[in-house]
Amino acid sequence: MPKKLSETDFDTDITDVAARVGSEVPREQIALLYKAFRRQTEDAQFTAPEWVKMLDKIGINREEVATRIFETWARGQVYARSLSYKAAVSALCALGVGSRALQAESVFRSCDKDKNESVSRGEMLSFVTDQNPYGKFATKKSKGEAFAAVGKLFDLMGVTSKDEVPMDKFIHLIAFTNETFHAFQNINPYRKYFLSKGQSWDVNDFSLQNVLNALYLHADAQESAAALADRVEALGNMIDADGSGYLDEEEIIDALVALGYDQDDAGELAAKECGTKGMPMRKFTMVFTEIAQVNLTQFEAVEKKYGLKASQARESDQANI
Repeated sequence: MPKKLSETDFDTDITDVAARVGSEVPREQIALLYKAFRRQTEDAQFTAPEWVKMLDKIGINREEVATRIFETWARGQVYARSLSYKAAVSALCALGVGSRALQAESVFRSCDKDKNESVSRGEMLSFVTDQNPYGKFATKKSKGEAFAAVGKLFDLMGVTSKDEVPMDKFIHLIAFTNETFHAFQNINPYRKYFLSKGQSWDVNDFSLQNVLNALYLHADAQESAAALADRVEALGNMIDADGSGYLDEEEIIDALVALGYDQDDAGELAAKECGTKGMPMRKFTMVFTEIAQVNLTQFEAVEKKYGLKASQARESDQANI
């Protein structure tokens, strides 16, 4: 039986993950994701059924797809395999999270079913068609598009015919060549789950923002509410610079301006809501949860202002042309 992790252990775990995924992902976002993980598991790791339910809550609702990801990253004996939270974050990098290298590695590992650390065009095409939202029921058109997209990626990598590309070369070319990275994004089957549900997915945001939005938008009502409450609480803690548990008028004005209020209206509303002591955190949570429910994009603007949303990644930050 795995041991329970203390709050200190979780904090250390989050710090380790933040160092691995890179500056694209704010540490606070990882902490929010870990809170969601803890609500879905009996312990500090996922069983296969728990992982299937977790992915369903963010919108990946094909059990065989979630199971394949689990089998890629899980460890342990055949009948007692489990997925650590650290490994779960690495698995989610396949959705477009973290550095280009981590995204490439995560997709490659899920594709490399025989685990020989190299993949052919055929393997990649099978992976792309099997893992998309419709599986074998995908349209002839989408299958043709997948064939063309995989072909373009392998052509750009200089891999011909039935040759295989080793993992290190696959990762390197995607990490350091813009055209190859964009071709890689086009073959990724996982983000199609969110686009097919109408979610706006920012392809230039390599943080966990898209995943956290998916958790709010696609989960059941209970998990959706909990996920949003976590985000509002994290924002409040970032705004409450002195840690008093009350947000003063200036702090509220800054947040309201970030939401799009003009300075005068923000000042008037802050004065009304703050009183003499400031706005208590409980009231802040209530007010800003309502704002987020009405307009998630506006709420994200405030998260970004206070460092809870990574800035859009520039190509020049990660690649050499």
